[in-house]
Amino acid sequence: MRAGTLPCIDAAPSLSARQKRTALAVVAVSAFFLSVDLTFVNVALPNIGSDLGASVSGLAWVVDTYNVALTGMLLLGAAMAERLGRKRVFLSGLVLFTLASLAAGLAPDLAALLVARVAMGIGAGLLLAPALAITAMVFAPGERAAALATWSSAGALGLALGPVLGGLIVGTLDWRWAFLLTVPFLAATLVVGQRVLPEGRAEQGTTSDWTGAVLSVVALVPLVAALIEAPHWGWGNPLIVACLSVGVLLLAAFVVRELMARAPVLDLRMLRRPGVLGASIALFASYISFMGIIFLLSLEVQLVTGLSVFIYGLMLAPRALAYWPMTRVATRLIRSGRATLSIATGLTMSVVAFLMLATGPENVAWVMVALVLDGAGAGLAVPVGVVIVLNDIPPSAMSTSSSLSVASRFAGSTVGVAVLASVVADGGGSLQEGIINGYFAGGALVLTLGVVAVVALLRRGRHHQQTAV
Repeated sequence: MRAGTLPCIDAAPSLSARQKRTALAVVAVSAFFLSVDLTFVNVALPNIGSDLGASVSGLAWVVDTYNVALTGMLLLGAAMAERLGRKRVFLSGLVLFTLASLAAGLAPDLAALLVARVAMGIGAGLLLAPALAITAMVFAPGERAAALATWSSAGALGLALGPVLGGLIVGTLDWRWAFLLTVPFLAATLVVGQRVLPEGRAEQGTTSDWTGAVLSVVALVPLVAALIEAPHWGWGNPLIVACLSVGVLLLAAFVVRELMARAPVLDLRMLRRPGVLGASIALFASYISFMGIIFLLSLEVQLVTGLSVFIYGLMLAPRALAYWPMTRVATRLIRSGRATLSIATGLTMSVVAFLMLATGPENVAWVMVALVLDGAGAGLAVPVGVVIVLNDIPPSAMSTSSSLSVASRFAGSTVGVAVLASVVADGGGSLQEGIINGYFAGGALVLTLGVVAVVALLRRGRHHQQTAV
């Protein structure tokens, strides 16, 4: 059996219906909290900056150290889970994430916080990597669709509610409590998970592409570092040039490795399928918008306009609420064969949101309309992109399809925040001018990627029609 597939897909025979629901709750709650952590920290950035004396680039690192570590550990974590055991890797990730959250809440300075964020990202990657396989183990084939929908919805709910919860906690208590309050919930989840999660690993003789997995961990780091620090050091600085060169070489080495490997950890050949390519690009673009807008708006609302973090958290609530009804619309569009329309509309709404924030008045109502547009756009684009990736890759490569859809989203978040932070820092004028440039850059980036994604998805439609004939 190829590495990267789900070798153990029969339901765990020793689990009762109640135990299955409890096991799903463990996986779903973990997904919720790691998604909350991905988004709430953006709301807390100004408070963290003033408390720890961080610059714009330092604040970008608070976000992207977590993103880079999580994205890099997805593939390495999957390989570890198949070799060492899925339950063991999942619970190890949960332990690390819990302890690192505690360390982040107690961090005395920016350096300590960044170390804690790296550890949180590693833990989150170890949590997320085996989650799909564990869910598939627990539930019989006829039950898996609903279980996987619950798991993915928990993660999406965390992304949507993270900024709102962050605003409420930071505004009423302190940014440190946004980390500390999750610890008891995570500890309880760990205790329950130890009791109910089943053991499981790859079949004996299955190999893992450890070289490719390690390359995936280290490839993003120098590229993100160069993007964030270039405005301060200068694009021609030897250190920046070296980081860019090393990053490109590592990324090229990863691509070559995965194309040549007998059992790749991420089968990049699947990107030859127009649907997989288009959907992956759409997910990448959607997360640039979903995470990038929060990053920019957090800086603008609190540092430029002086609005409190509590009010800002409340402002983000309609964005979260707009996401959910649009996922239902997206589901109907998929069933009616209009998946490409759903993605195109969703990404267009995100581009409009960027432009509204760049050109509109500093008015709360105007900003909230833009946020609702972005949330609704994500609701139309993200679920459809995930479904297309899952549907267009053969069942034998299920974990590869999951890796592509998840890695595309977190890579979009990582690169998006790095690029937009670089634009803000390189604004050449006031912070407000840099933020406006960031909005324009984000809109242009999402628009460009959206066009490429839609073209690929239209090719997918023609291919399906020809196959049907």
